[in-house]
Amino acid sequence: MTRKGERRRDRSGPPKPSGSLGRENLGRPAGRRRPRRRWWWLPALGAVAAVAVLLFWRIRPRAPEPPPPAAGPWERLTPREAYNAGVEMMNKGQNLESLPYLRHAHAGSRGQFWDVSFAISFALRNASFASREQFGQTTTATRSSVERVQLTREALFYLTQAERAATRPRDIAEIRKQRADALSLWGCAWDAFANYRDAQAADSSWDEPARWGDVLMRQMEHPAAKGGSRP
Repeated sequence: MTRKGERRRDRSGPPKPSGSLGRENLGRPAGRRRPRRRWWWLPALGAVAAVAVLLFWRIRPRAPEPPPPAAGPWERLTPREAYNAGVEMMNKGQNLESLPYLRHAHAGSRGQFWDVSFAISFALRNASFASREQFGQTTTATRSSVERVQLTREALFYLTQAERAATRPRDIAEIRKQRADALSLWGCAWDAFANYRDAQAADSSWDEPARWGDVLMRQMEHPAAKGGSRP
């Protein structure tokens, strides 16, 4: 019996080590244990803090939203009525006041009519050079040169919109001349001269762009000579 037990034990191999001396711990000193991770709770703490911040942001008291702006009288008008009212105000010198009416007409017509974009550009240009009396002196109506530049840039933008919508040669020539006038007032002589020539090319029967282009060229060639005023 003993021999059979010994044979069976021999066949099964040597006894498997127990405790910390398993197969994965072979070659490691028996008395040394794997160090425990002490900072395992840090990721969990970060997740809890993130959830707390999110909840605080969602439930924090907020200032009441401002009421929507009151509807202006132009919103009750059709695009054509708003355009006519804006042009009438612009002719009275109320350029800034005419802009809400003209913009409403532009939005209602989806920019399909060149004269609406042209009127907005004209009002913006006039507003950039408008003046007023203050403390017995004549000053610009705009608050700063930055505001005047912004108005001019917007005026040039609407001129581009108008030229895209225009189809008749005379209308295109009028738009290009308006752009040349604005550039000339800002001292961009060469750009203004090029636009006068482009207006002349659009409608050769209209001699005004060619005439002002010639005046501007004489001024650039002979700055000291008096060859006509700016457009």
